[in-house]
Amino acid sequence: MRLRAVADPFSRRRHVGASLLPCRRFFPPARTALRSLGLALFVGLAASRTISPAENPSGGAPGLSLQRVRDQRAVVAWKEVLGLELQFEPPLLRVADGDSTLGLAMEAQLASQTCADDRVELRYALSVDDRDTRQTGTYRVTYTLAREAERTVLRQESDLTFEEPLRLDVSVEHPVQVLGKQPAKCTFPLRNGVVTNVVLGSPETAAAYFTLGRGATSSKGHELAMPVVGLGFDGDDESSLAVATDPYCGAQFRLTMRGEEEQRGASITLASTYKGTLVPVKREARTCVFVSHQRGVDGMLASFYDTIPEIEPGAAWIHDVQLNYFDYLGKQGRAWFADIEKLAEKVPAEKRKAVVVNLHGWYDYLGRYAFDRNSRKLEDEWLAFPKTRKIPMSKAEIHRRVRLAKDLGFRVVLYFADGLNSDSGMPDFPEHWLFKDEHGNLRKGWTDPSTGVTCAMDPSNPEVRRFFLDYVEAVLDEYGREIDGLGWDETQYIAQEKLSSVGGALAYADRNFMRLVADITQLVGRRRTENPDLVFLTSDCVGCWGDRHVPYALVSHGTYQDTACNPVAWPPGLLPNYRNCLWSCNWSPLTNRDWNRIAAEEYGLPQGLSCGYGDDVGPAEMSEEMLDEVIGRFLKRVEEGGRRRYLTEPTAHVVANRYGCTTREDAAGGCDAVKTGTWGFCTEREANPWWQVDLGRSLPLDRVVIYNRCDGNVEARAARLKVLLSSDGDHWTEAYQHDGTAFFGYTDNKPLSVPLNRATARFVRIQLPATEYLHLDEVEVYEPESPTNLALKRLADQSSVSQWSTPGPAEPLVPK
Repeated sequence: MRLRAVADPFSRRRHVGASLLPCRRFFPPARTALRSLGLALFVGLAASRTISPAENPSGGAPGLSLQRVRDQRAVVAWKEVLGLELQFEPPLLRVADGDSTLGLAMEAQLASQTCADDRVELRYALSVDDRDTRQTGTYRVTYTLAREAERTVLRQESDLTFEEPLRLDVSVEHPVQVLGKQPAKCTFPLRNGVVTNVVLGSPETAAAYFTLGRGATSSKGHELAMPVVGLGFDGDDESSLAVATDPYCGAQFRLTMRGEEEQRGASITLASTYKGTLVPVKREARTCVFVSHQRGVDGMLASFYDTIPEIEPGAAWIHDVQLNYFDYLGKQGRAWFADIEKLAEKVPAEKRKAVVVNLHGWYDYLGRYAFDRNSRKLEDEWLAFPKTRKIPMSKAEIHRRVRLAKDLGFRVVLYFADGLNSDSGMPDFPEHWLFKDEHGNLRKGWTDPSTGVTCAMDPSNPEVRRFFLDYVEAVLDEYGREIDGLGWDETQYIAQEKLSSVGGALAYADRNFMRLVADITQLVGRRRTENPDLVFLTSDCVGCWGDRHVPYALVSHGTYQDTACNPVAWPPGLLPNYRNCLWSCNWSPLTNRDWNRIAAEEYGLPQGLSCGYGDDVGPAEMSEEMLDEVIGRFLKRVEEGGRRRYLTEPTAHVVANRYGCTTREDAAGGCDAVKTGTWGFCTEREANPWWQVDLGRSLPLDRVVIYNRCDGNVEARAARLKVLLSSDGDHWTEAYQHDGTAFFGYTDNKPLSVPLNRATARFVRIQLPATEYLHLDEVEVYEPESPTNLALKRLADQSSVSQWSTPGPAEPLVPK
């Protein structure tokens, strides 16, 4: 499998506007109910008003202008020097009351417009009937043009505000006409780390989406690793257009080609939905950019960061690192000294700044971190691992450990937190800080003998947010002038589209956590006036231990993740860390010896060593032969520099269905009598995925017994499953839908038992009423008064296969 050698550019060698629906005649703003799924509104300029030269300074020349076109609509136009022209049509807004098909009336008036010095601002006054209440608000969209040496950036910022929270779903689309040049291809940075090109025909539509926030976008098209796409043009191999949105909410990108020869061109539409029926819409501010450049894929990917100028890149030193060491207070806290001194013995002094060491386990409890939230200060002394190792620890001791590593010339990262996890054994913990989903389920986290049961805290809770902001300030006050960075481990626990319940109201947990990560990154960035090397790193583990992890690293300074250098995590980690670093500890450098080689030789990424967990063997106790092997690769990588930042085709670690099995082969794992606690089958993430079994003939049925997947904290995916019955496999009757509570089976001996009340059927189907993965451990079907499992080894099928589909059973979760 060939990988493209990509030059490393970093090596030192809601827009919810008044809805504007294209139409053939002008409809003035009015209360108009449309009998459809929502409402589309048109907003135009004040009647027959002529745009003055001051409002359209370009006069057809390159630049930004506000135009009056047919139907009295306000259109913003951008003419680019190289012949490209974009026309920003008025945005389209739809409002719906959940699943209701009744249109809702809204009024919108263009209140003001300005255009001067490469800046256009449009402001609308909005009103909508929310049930029996008239809601008012404003919508402002601003376009700003900035010219740089080799590119031009058009920044579109929009801000929707309602006087009172709007309890309606608001869908926003921003259509943009592409003129002057004919798009020939779309470029998508995929979630699996591959940047792919889609050659465009005419007419044709290409689509892609970035997921964040429940219901923010449909899953049509390609799933993106970062919210940016590129357009290449016919007959022009140099010029490209990048289109990106900020990462604080999901977005869909749709490119539609026009087929008529006399109107050749295309339109690109950006769309997002705010589910006001779940989380009332009070304010939504979004940023997107359109960047004309000549730097190919690198120019497209770099354009994403124009949407988040408040997030600075990581410090330059992170690109030099080729080896990391992770100490979990190994050997009762003694490993740090022995292992770092051993590394100093093996690594020449002039190359030690290419080694980063991470001090983990220094705190008292997960969720407390030796931090007094009342005084907002760190404790002077405490016990690390208070339940097991009971290691005396203090601020003075941490300073001593940091100084040792720094004096020897190494970079030092201090472990910041274990995600949002809190230890159930922690005294005086505020229980209302715990994350609970819309069904009241807790989010359990990583647990070992040193902790009690851990559960995630809720990033939507203002007190939790305040805790982490105060805590990072206290850590930086104490250690910020000495360390090189902080690492936030296990940030993957708040997955895509997670909702949480705060004070009886729902909130977007994933969107709020993205904002919290961004705020902490900015806070750390402001401390660079005292220490210019400071960075803040996350651990998203995209591609490992669950498949809906959010790339929070998009708004941090890079990734230092807890994936043990597992090669399957490298490809999906590349693109979210395009401009920053991608590191991983290796808890098992002996057991998984080849994983360090793969990191260094196949991806150009740092190798990992560790102590205190896994193999529990650090550099001081490794064999000389094995340590020399690691150091030899390290020295070579220091000389070579650079790394892979994206793939142009899948590697051996990125295969859609690595075993090549069919849907029937994978589905057989759902009725083979093998219960492992993992998954017997796994569909792709898709709309309404299903699994079914053919019992051979129609029979009266008593019950279906369902064993859920118990690993990976993904049991809630099946919480709304449906049971459907059929006599012919074509016509289905819904027999049951689960109430949203999580269930297990293998780990608690409490599978879900669904009564069928002697209903007659030949086919039994399990289906999810959502866009999701469907993966269950086992499904059993029984006749009345019979112990015989009718489904056992019968013909089964499913809607799709995934990269986790296998023709055989998965390994057991735990011995049983």
